[in-house]
Amino acid sequence: MEKRTITKDTPPLERFKIGDEVAHITMGDGQVVSHEDGCVLVRYLPRHGLRPGPLGKYDAVWFATHPNFLFHRS
Repeated sequence: MEKRTITKDTPPLERFKIGDEVAHITMGDGQVVSHEDGCVLVRYLPRHGLRPGPLGKYDAVWFATHPNFLFHRS
């Protein structure tokens, strides 16, 4: 992940860039795979024999409702 400064005023959709390693409080570890159309797409690590892992899609409404559920791993 590139070094960048993220403040509390940075909009959620600008916090996450393609390639960022992230974690979700219930989905676990993943990586941002797309950032388009106002959504962040995260591919999670495979669980319970699922290949590939689940895909999470998060938009501004989701971030407003769940501001602390998705965060950077580093």
